[in-house]
Amino acid sequence: MNIFSVQAINAVLDKDEVIQAVKQSFIEKEQGLATCPSPMQILFNNDENQLVADCHVKAAQNKNSDFFVIKVASGFYENKHKGLPVNNGMSLLMSASTGAPVALFQDEGLLTSMRTAAAGAISTALAQHINENSVLGVIGTGHQALLQAQWVCHLTGIRKVVVQGRNYQSALGFAEAFPLAHVECWAVHDNKELAVLSDAIVTTTPATAPLISLNDIKKPMHIVAMGADSPGKQELDPELLEAAEVIVTDDHHQCLAHGEFGIACRAGLINEQTDVALGKVLAKPSENKISGTGISIVDLTGVGTQDLAIASYVWRKLSRHHT
Repeated sequence: MNIFSVQAINAVLDKDEVIQAVKQSFIEKEQGLATCPSPMQILFNNDENQLVADCHVKAAQNKNSDFFVIKVASGFYENKHKGLPVNNGMSLLMSASTGAPVALFQDEGLLTSMRTAAAGAISTALAQHINENSVLGVIGTGHQALLQAQWVCHLTGIRKVVVQGRNYQSALGFAEAFPLAHVECWAVHDNKELAVLSDAIVTTTPATAPLISLNDIKKPMHIVAMGADSPGKQELDPELLEAAEVIVTDDHHQCLAHGEFGIACRAGLINEQTDVALGKVLAKPSENKISGTGISIVDLTGVGTQDLAIASYVWRKLSRHHT
């Protein structure tokens, strides 16, 4: 079995290639070529019963692939106070014909971060009103928030980003250190201010209570919610989903169990058939247009087919160098 370090993995990653691989994974999932089992999660709470860490195990296979994948990704939120990375993990690529391990990617969570960034960028670009003159709002100031801002700007050409964090100082630090010289980034004090300024919002937090309410936003508004990826997490007021013209999910059943979509369904505000699959929108965008006139929401919980796509992509690139 080949073992690759995070440094070796990072050296071969290309944004556009990762975006294309992840996009294709959603399309092939919708076509029935790729499947993934329900994820396993371990949730960690402190003595006050607050969620402080999580670990996800996801897997997938694809009829067009020689491999299947098992991925472990952890997020320990208090690590930043210990001077340690919040995210960690690894991916194991295995032969779909023999079951033998092919490659272990000691990616320290990098592949999960990259495939998540790609999904967020792809999803933000779906709304027709989003263009280079739009303003992107980012809620969160962590590693994924930074990646979302960078990758969304890369794919859409957006040149203005507004950020809001747990406190103003963290948002200010994010804005001052923002690495894209051609993008203006500034901090705001609260989500209401961010919503007024933004044309699209990406939420990237482990929140367990709504951060945005229906009364906060203007129309048109496109929201990509990716923080709620396990039971107990929530970033959006369910009334936002009730008011949405379109709800896109990366996986119908997974979003019902773990995402914003399921919260709104259980509240009785929407029914379980109101969503459209992200893969369907990407496969036939002309037939599944997001008009950009009202509220549109993409609920991303992260699926194993993304992990298989990026692991296979990295293996193809690294194996050429390795041999």
